[in-house]
Amino acid sequence: MNWRLLTLAGAVAGSLLCAAPLAARADSSVTDIALGTGATADNEITGESTKFAPDTADIFCVLEFEGSDTVKAIRGMLIAVDVGAKAPPNFKVLEKTLDFNNDSGNAKFDFSKPNAGWPVGKYKVDVYLNDKLAKSAPFTVE
Repeated sequence: MNWRLLTLAGAVAGSLLCAAPLAARADSSVTDIALGTGATADNEITGESTKFAPDTADIFCVLEFEGSDTVKAIRGMLIAVDVGAKAPPNFKVLEKTLDFNNDSGNAKFDFSKPNAGWPVGKYKVDVYLNDKLAKSAPFTVE
């Protein structure tokens, strides 16, 4: 009987130790998102705005986050929230994933203009850290 209890206690302790890295991943969080028409090599936004013209060549998203040592992948998803008849509500326009393996605490995405230009309307960029939604940044095209 004591061996069964000891075996159970060992299994529980092992499970908790294995779960510790997953708990650490939950500590990563986006602290800031900026949108603009460009970004520097150091991941600083240029032409910062939340309003863009339909002919804007690229929309950049620069983010800062904490817990970078636990971030393995960063995904940026451009969503057309409401662009009228051009797309259904909350339509995923573009998605980019960055494999991340440094401790800089920042990253950038750029989304290129569709051939016909950006449809007028409301958009957002959803940022995921390790496949968990971390933050959204709304913007408009007008």
